[in-house]
Amino acid sequence: MNRVAFLVLPIFLLLPLGCKKSSPGPATQTTTQQDPVVEQSSASSPDQPPLHAPPLPPTPAAPKTIQDNGNTDAVLGQLSQELRKYVVRTRQAPKNFEEFIATSHVQAPPPPPGKKYVIERGVIILKNT
Repeated sequence: MNRVAFLVLPIFLLLPLGCKKSSPGPATQTTTQQDPVVEQSSASSPDQPPLHAPPLPPTPAAPKTIQDNGNTDAVLGQLSQELRKYVVRTRQAPKNFEEFIATSHVQAPPPPPGKKYVIERGVIILKNT
C-alpha cells in the first residue's frame, strides 16, 4: 500500500502545476496584420463568384419535346417525369399545367380531342374539357 501511495502522491502534487494558464509574454503577442496569402485566397477572382453570393439560378436546358407516339400513357409518363425534374430543379411546383409548360420549356403534344392536360397529385393526367 505504501508503494502505491508513494507513486500516486507525486502525480497529485505535480498535477496543479501543469494546469496553470500562462500569461502571454512579449514573444507571444499576436499581430493584427493578415497574411497576404490568406487575403489572396479569400478574395474572389473574376471567373469565380464571391463565396457569400447567392447561388445562380438554374439555367434552362434546351427545350424538351415529347413526341406523340400514339400511346397516351407513355406521353403522360414522359410529361410527369419532366414535371418531377422541373420541381427538383426549381424547388417549386407549378400552379397548373400551363405554367409548367411556359416555365419548363417542355413542348408537349396536343391532348386528344375533348381532353386537356392537368397536374394532379404530382403527375400529369388527362381530364375532359
